[in-house]
Amino acid sequence: MIEPKAPLRALSAGLLLTTLSLVGCSFPTSEFGLGGGASDVPDAQAQDLPLATDAPVLDAPPSDLGLDAPPSDLGLDAPETDVSDDAGAADVPGDAGAADVPDDAGDAADAADATGDSGDVPCPTGQVWCVDACVDTDTSAAHCGRCGNQCSAANAASACSAGACSFTCSPGYADCNGVASDGCEADLSSAATCGSCMTRCDATHGTASCAAGACAIACAAGYGNCDGNAANGCEASLQTDVAHCGSCTVACANTNGTPSCAAGACAIACAAGYGNCDGNAANGCEASTSADPANCGACGTRCASGQSCVRGACTTICPYTMCGVACVDLATSVTNCGACGRTCTAPNGTARCSAGVCGIATCNAGYADCSSTIAGCEVNTTNDVANCGRCGTRCAFPNAAASCSGGACLLGACNPGYANCDGVASNGCETDLRTSATNCGACSNRCSAPNGTPTCAAGACGLGACNAGYANCDGVATNGCEVNTTADVNNCGACRTVCPAASVWFTGSVACVASACTPVCNPGYASCDGVVANGCEASINTNPSCGACGRTCTGSCSATGGACSSATTGGYNRVFYRFPPPVFIDACAAAGSQRFMPNLDDSSVRLPLPFGMRFWNTSVPVNTQVNITSNGWLSLNGVASQSYVGLLPDPAAPNWTVAPYLTDLYTSATGVCVATIGVAPSRRFVVEWFDAVFLADRARHVTFEAILNEGGTIEFYYDTMAAPPTGQNIAVGIENQLGNAAVTVCTPGTACTIASGGRVGYAVQ
Repeated sequence: MIEPKAPLRALSAGLLLTTLSLVGCSFPTSEFGLGGGASDVPDAQAQDLPLATDAPVLDAPPSDLGLDAPPSDLGLDAPETDVSDDAGAADVPGDAGAADVPDDAGDAADAADATGDSGDVPCPTGQVWCVDACVDTDTSAAHCGRCGNQCSAANAASACSAGACSFTCSPGYADCNGVASDGCEADLSSAATCGSCMTRCDATHGTASCAAGACAIACAAGYGNCDGNAANGCEASLQTDVAHCGSCTVACANTNGTPSCAAGACAIACAAGYGNCDGNAANGCEASTSADPANCGACGTRCASGQSCVRGACTTICPYTMCGVACVDLATSVTNCGACGRTCTAPNGTARCSAGVCGIATCNAGYADCSSTIAGCEVNTTNDVANCGRCGTRCAFPNAAASCSGGACLLGACNPGYANCDGVASNGCETDLRTSATNCGACSNRCSAPNGTPTCAAGACGLGACNAGYANCDGVATNGCEVNTTADVNNCGACRTVCPAASVWFTGSVACVASACTPVCNPGYASCDGVVANGCEASINTNPSCGACGRTCTGSCSATGGACSSATTGGYNRVFYRFPPPVFIDACAAAGSQRFMPNLDDSSVRLPLPFGMRFWNTSVPVNTQVNITSNGWLSLNGVASQSYVGLLPDPAAPNWTVAPYLTDLYTSATGVCVATIGVAPSRRFVVEWFDAVFLADRARHVTFEAILNEGGTIEFYYDTMAAPPTGQNIAVGIENQLGNAAVTVCTPGTACTIASGGRVGYAVQ
């Protein structure tokens, strides 16, 4: 295989076959002029110039600027309007055969070592060389994002996604501080984070611990966990709490007095008219010193026989009612309330008699009279969820059951799908484990979605919307939106939008930039038409893109640097033929003809030019070496080349190009015939490609020729021309010595169809 006409040779012909996409081009009908200071656009002012005396007569009447032949007889498939020589053309190889790939095309594919020496082993696309192997730094936990960046997190399983480290906590651990560098730092079996990040066991008046995700506490001496809730510590002081005096189960009685607890023992201060005459604080001030003849006025003061105790004094005169031998105030006596023998009772409390009506004086500790229709202190406020601690205090928690213990409301079991993840009882089971992305399915199970929004549904983590510029292309929610669509050539702008390979002779690579596939051009080339498939189709050292796309010089463009110059290049006008049109010259049958390169691909020969001639603004001397190729073109600089593709114009070698049909061809058994016709000063050097075939489709045959006239004019004739295969790249035209000016009919990257019998000429300006 032969080096193409541009620097880059990295991709194989097999790859080109699958990636190139071409647009149309055909012979324009109006005249082209290039050189002599003119830009690379149609020259409406070009003058008709005659050929040599023995060449066919050329003319260009003002009324007809096209080839002088009706559409039905015209050899060229011409559109209605003229097209500039190289506008929008892509210099893309025409052959799709694997055999036509440059021998060293694989050299440019070697991946640069990221770290260490790869030993010239190329890494696949998307991988780099790290130490001793090709790795994908988007997914490698040992080289995440860059070589040597190892993902590691304490108490967790680490992973790498989209070049960023992530981790999943091991059972029993959680990332409670949200700092990735210390991993899952929280032990969910510790009192500080018991079962969840938000649950801290209260160690008030004791030593807290955590077992099976639940708080426990060992109380200090003199304190008790009387409400059974370890989360609030040992809340009861057994030394001073009248409801829990000495132990959680002992409540000091408040019958007819005010109870107290000191050093873990109950005491009571009796109300006026009552006394603790039996010395037992547990039953309160049981004796009425205002009416008890055994304790009249004070404990142990007994009235004499026949006396009553009235208002704390013994007397034989009864101002009230005698009930048997006792003087009784029926208005206040609990045993004779309103009538002798009527005793007032108060379950769980102390009865009273007021105005002869029974009532309740006080309720025992832990009880209350919450209903006027039920006798006594009917409610145990230590365990009644409707009256916990006092009447009307109902225990209720969001999304949870409730209980009452020791007169305090306790959070019970959470409703299915909910949990108390913050450890605060007052707001109940505040977390919906079915939908919370930070507590999904269990407290502290934080859903992760790199480059996206995590979701939780039915207690399972999922993935919501991706951040701008990212996508979930593998469909796996756990690694989030793993692809950066702004820069991934395999997912550019959207998943599975693969940037196509472009014309490899002028394009270093195709990159994804800001979510759009963009050719990365070799120096001296640009993508001026914005089409990715044809790569960097324009040489920016030629008009009409001198130094930059769309910059046309009024003079010529430097072949290096893309700078405009006022100098002229000399040049040619493309002309047409008068009737009768000249005929195809069969060089193979001409006297003294020679045949070269039979049955060959990508070959060339060099022959001496039999006469001197002018080419552009240069005199080419006799015996100049003419390089003739098997691929439908020749050059006058004598440099051996067999390129099967090329831009016209293009400063890249070869130059001095005469291309009647530059494309990837395979010659016939006859090969290429060369003959010199006529006598000085009107000799004609004829080069005929006889019955060649397209390398990509050998069933398609073409026969055509180029004629160099001693007077400087050049002619192309097309005898029998099969339609080219789809996507075949063809260049037709002539190019100057520097490669910065040309007169063209077809340029690579465009569809170019020339019919049998076609002809075109180029006259010296």
